[in-house]
Amino acid sequence: MNITIVAGGGLALATGIIFINLYPFHFLEATLFSVIIGGISGILFGNLFDFQTLFSGYITGLIMGVMAPMIGAAGYEWVVFLIMIEVFILSCFCIAASSAYKA
Repeated sequence: MNITIVAGGGLALATGIIFINLYPFHFLEATLFSVIIGGISGILFGNLFDFQTLFSGYITGLIMGVMAPMIGAAGYEWVVFLIMIEVFILSCFCIAASSAYKA
């Protein structure tokens, strides 16, 4: 379940922050895109396990997709913030991948 939460939420967080910084006056489009990406990735990773995990990944992707552009707008054009978020997301994916490999 943690793998789907990291995948759905992390991908939604990354896309939402990047897109709101790339297109700052298109808040609706950036939010919808990050919600769609987060929901789909949560479903795809959750589908590897059972329905409860699928649903958990989907909901996490949706919630993080809605919140990510707000976080990105708060740290608008702050390069250090963008770099730290991306390092955090990539490290979470690496930890999730290594734990999935060991399981």
